[in-house]
Amino acid sequence: MPTYTLTQGDLEPPLVLQLMDGAAPVDLSQAVAVEFSMANSSGQRAYGPMQVQDARTGMVAYHWRAGETSWPGLFNATVRVTWPGGRPQTFPSVRQLQVSVQRDTSR
Repeated sequence: MPTYTLTQGDLEPPLVLQLMDGAAPVDLSQAVAVEFSMANSSGQRAYGPMQVQDARTGMVAYHWRAGETSWPGLFNATVRVTWPGGRPQTFPSVRQLQVSVQRDTSR
């Protein structure tokens, strides 16, 4: 997955991802929950539920909330899908998703 970049303090655009299992999109039709989490090496974190935009093609979105993009830096991020019976699956499974919050030099 590529690095997602936004400017410090921005809440738009949302983070939109397609969850993949190898080369195939993950069908989220049976998913109980989809949650986003990111953290940097200094301990700043953001997490919360993701919106499923298209369950059959694995398209999800995370809408930033106030304060979550306040800290510039590089964050490692994951998406956790909970399947029936409480069975978790984490994406991406091979390479870490990164979110880069660029310092806002205009403020």
